[in-house]
Parts: sequence; structure tokens; C-alpha cells
Amino acid sequence: EGKLQQIGTKIFDNSLYFAEEGIKKSLTRLLEKNNLQTFEREEIEAAITYLEKESGIHYDSIQKEAIVQAINNPLFILTGGPGTGKTTIINGIIAVYALLHKLDLTKSTGEVPILLAAPTGRAARRMNELTGLPSATIHRHLGMTGDDDTSHLEDYLDADFIIVDEFSMVDTWLANQLLSNIATDTKLLIVGDADQLPSVSPGQVLADLLQIPSIPQ
Repeated sequence: EGKLQQIGTKIFDNSLYFAEEGIKKSLTRLLEKNNLQTFEREEIEAAITYLEKESGIHYDSIQKEAIVQAINNPLFILTGGPGTGKTTIINGIIAVYALLHKLDLTKSTGEVPILLAAPTGRAARRMNELTGLPSATIHRHLGMTGDDDTSHLEDYLDADFIIVDEFSMVDTWLANQLLSNIATDTKLLIVGDADQLPSVSPGQVLADLLQIPSIPQ
């Protein structure tokens, strides 16, 4: 009756099968972009050094490398357990990105081309408190109402750089909606801990993404 999909001995619910296919298609599209603006390592490291002097924060070699990779890759996963400095690195990535692109992060909402998102309202508020930038839930950014799982966006999300925190809580359906609404020329930073809170609905998207060698992390 066409209600299930079968691959070998594996049986899939239609909605989950096509959501996973959608995630695969979106990841391929985002990773294959060839018009991404990149910077010389020396230029990024100079921005990091300037930031360290201005903020009084010292980044270790692993944190610096994460900032460099996040700046120069279209898609980057920042992962680590509690207390590993993810928030410090996120703020560093945002600050270095702003320096390199000559952005004023003090401008009003809508003028800064950086979009912050999280799967829950609590996580979104925490992002706002830690970065000082506006943040909202993934559902709100996508215009999703409470009575369905359909995105109501007429176009891609309006941002040059999208940062999504607590990605371990993002299920397969929501990940598909989010990734399909990210433009090919938009940079994406995924943040999370695969050992932390899992999604309530089916899917372990972050854990699966961490198994893909072609995604920088």
C-alpha cells in the first residue's frame, strides 16, 4: 500500500525514511558549496590574537583550531561534554567571524546576519544570555505552528551564519525541516554533546552526523 519503505531487510516508516533522505540531500548540498568565502589561516589567527588581547581570554590550541575550522568550512560540528568550553568557543567563533566580516554585533536585531537557534525555549534563552545576540527556537525560526510539522517559510532562513545549539535534542523530522531551509551559501555551525539529552521523537541525528567523516568536527 506504499506506507512503508524497504531496503534489504530494513523496514522504514515513510515519514522517517523520506526525512532521512532529505537530511542526506541537504547535507550533500551544504557540503558541496563552492562559493564560500574563506580566509587565510594567518588572518584568522591574527583575529584570534586580537580577540584574546581585547577580552582577556586565552584559547588553547584545540580551541583555536576549532575556530579556524568553523570559520573556513561551510558546515562544522562543535562537540564535547559539559565543561569542555563549548560556550567559550562559540563566542570566539562569533567574535572572529564578526572581525573578519567587519560586522558590528551591537546593531539591532535583523541587522546582524548571524542566526542563533536551539530546539527548546530554555536552550534558546541560554544562548542569548551567553552570546548577547538574539536567539529563538528552531520551530520559531521556521515558522512552524504547534498543530503541524510543516515549515511555513517562503524562502530560506535569512542569515549568513546559523548556529544551532543542543543539537542532540533535534529529532529526524525537525533536522530535515531545518537543513532543507538553510541556503547553500549560508554557513552552519552545529553544537552539541551526543551523550547529552536525546531527542524525544525518533532519531539520533547528532550522533549519526558525528559518524560521517566528510563533516568537519
